Amino acid sequence: MFDTFKKMKDELESEKNVTTQRWARREKQLETGKIQLLGIGGEIQGLSQQEIPLLDLEVPQADLDS
Repeated sequence: MFDTFKKMKDELESEKNVTTQRWARREKQLETGKIQLLGIGGEIQGLSQQEIPLLDLEVPQADLDS
């Protein structure tokens, strides 16, 4: 019986590690995308020689609950 619980715990830890790694990759991808988007905005602003409105890059909590 102990072996069964140990195996379950090991599998759970393995799943948790994989999920944590996946989340870290996605966070990095989002941050890279945000930096690239801001860079494009800066380039457009430079070409137009005018200020462009700032983008709200935060997702409202209500959108996450849907």
